[in-house]
Amino acid sequence: MRPKLVVIVLFVALVPLAVSAFTALRVHRAAFDREVAARQRDAARYGAALASAALDDARRTFAAAARPIPWGELSADELAGAVSLVYQQRDDVVVAQLLDEAGDGVGPAAYVDARAAAGGAHAAHPAATGALLERVAAAIPVGARQRDEVAVGAPFAGPHGRTYVALAVPVAGPAGRPWTLAVAIDLAPLCAALQGAPSDGLQMVLADRDGRAVCHAPGAPPLAPVADVVRRAAGGQLVSFDGPTGERLVAAVAPAALGWSVIAQQPAARVSAPARTMRARTWYWLAVSAVVAVVAGLVLAQGIVGPVRALRAGAGALASGDLSHRIAVTGRDELAELARAFNDMAAQIQARDDEIRRWNRELQQRVDERTRELREAQRQLLQSQKIAAVSSLAAGIAHEINNPLTGVLGLTQVLRAQAPEAQRPTFDMIEREARRIRDIVQTLQGFSQEFAGEGMAAVDVRGVVDAAVEMVAARVDRGEIELVCDHAADLPPIRGNAGQLRQAVLHVLTNAIAATPPGGRVTASTRSVEGGAVRVAVSDTGAGIAPEILDRIFEPFFTTKQEWEGRGLGLTVVYRIVEEHGGSIHVDSEVGRGTTVAIVLPAARGGAHLV
Repeated sequence: MRPKLVVIVLFVALVPLAVSAFTALRVHRAAFDREVAARQRDAARYGAALASAALDDARRTFAAAARPIPWGELSADELAGAVSLVYQQRDDVVVAQLLDEAGDGVGPAAYVDARAAAGGAHAAHPAATGALLERVAAAIPVGARQRDEVAVGAPFAGPHGRTYVALAVPVAGPAGRPWTLAVAIDLAPLCAALQGAPSDGLQMVLADRDGRAVCHAPGAPPLAPVADVVRRAAGGQLVSFDGPTGERLVAAVAPAALGWSVIAQQPAARVSAPARTMRARTWYWLAVSAVVAVVAGLVLAQGIVGPVRALRAGAGALASGDLSHRIAVTGRDELAELARAFNDMAAQIQARDDEIRRWNRELQQRVDERTRELREAQRQLLQSQKIAAVSSLAAGIAHEINNPLTGVLGLTQVLRAQAPEAQRPTFDMIEREARRIRDIVQTLQGFSQEFAGEGMAAVDVRGVVDAAVEMVAARVDRGEIELVCDHAADLPPIRGNAGQLRQAVLHVLTNAIAATPPGGRVTASTRSVEGGAVRVAVSDTGAGIAPEILDRIFEPFFTTKQEWEGRGLGLTVVYRIVEEHGGSIHVDSEVGRGTTVAIVLPAARGGAHLV
């Protein structure tokens, strides 16, 4: 009976399953092929629409910029400025040149010389070499220009595998003579837009009217011929061909503006991959079904189909991580006892797993918390060591410079009094620069001697902030920058030196005002912090601080100003004052939105542990 039962189970299970599986496979393969073809054609049409819009936009842009200008009435300098104006209309412009009716240049051309240093007013434009300018001159469609339309020439290859195209905009010269404004643009942005279009992994190839690949696929040379693909796929059907690397490709073509076209192509192996996967899975599940049928027949023959399957399913669930799986227990035989033992084992495993997971989460949280504390302590220690080293160096430098500087100032004043009137401006400049050195030396002396920890007393933070705001308010033109104070009620006093704290807030306010453009806002606020501390925050709506220099703003002598002029110690002084008062300082900045500098100081009644 066992072989017969197994054969019957196999026949009943596999024959209907195989028929339905292969029928469904054939139907789904046909539907999948239609869907792939439709998506590929849609992608080609989308790319064509994108390319057409980009080409039409370029023609409209240059026509709108060039035609209103009275070229025939402009002087030589005005012509150069007008050509530069057209050149600046788009960042992808390589060169702009005004030509007369004979095709000769009128005035200078506007372009970025590749031999010049990087940067400048037109740094965003592609740089032009001499060879590229020669190719542009040969590609200008002067002969194809029409009275009211912008002519587009044949694309041509340039350096680094890029392609370019020249446009001819008809304009009116002196006495209505037909002049031409020639503009060459880099097609790399258009090609990048095509490659970034939503195409489900397709490669977009832009071909010109002559069937050359303007935007070429990887592995293909610039302007490679693709006319055969365009011709074969002109009816909207998919075509297959060998690519430049020998790989078989499938493509759909859609027409674009100017007689150009867009080819949406992808490897044929990629197109047929889902079908191969479906076929392989069908055979796989048929094989699995055969195995299951054999097992079911054997189990049925033995009369223990249900319990064995339940135990097998439970073991699989535990193996896959489903520890909540339980087996329904019926009866009192040996298999039922086995099922009860299995359920008890699963419950114990689940309880232990939950406990281990909870311990792991707690351990990870503690490790992360201690790691953050160690990193912050290390950062503050390094910053304190830097400031201490600079303080020691500053004291020595100030002492060594002061004595000779006093002599320089005295001799300069004596020589100026004795010098003729014509030479006195020179001595005035010497004295002014010497006094500037003296001011810098005094700043260094103050930086190295200012933090003695004396004069500590209970301080009202609101009074300190208000005094600092009043001091900077006189430097701000009325209505130019809005200064706002926002104090919380019932702020606890802190223990510190009011003068030093006022100086710290004053430095931060000065930096905030310097970074805030006219019409912006600087806000000074005070808040209580949980744990017995006071938070003083100065926020501005300025340009913000770049992330790459945010960690350096407290370094001595570091400044973002173009000229130093004694700056670079302000935030270092602030950091030192806050450190002497047992507090911490944090900076939160976003480029283009502003900066917030927060100073947290322990309250006088008991203090606080600050991180």
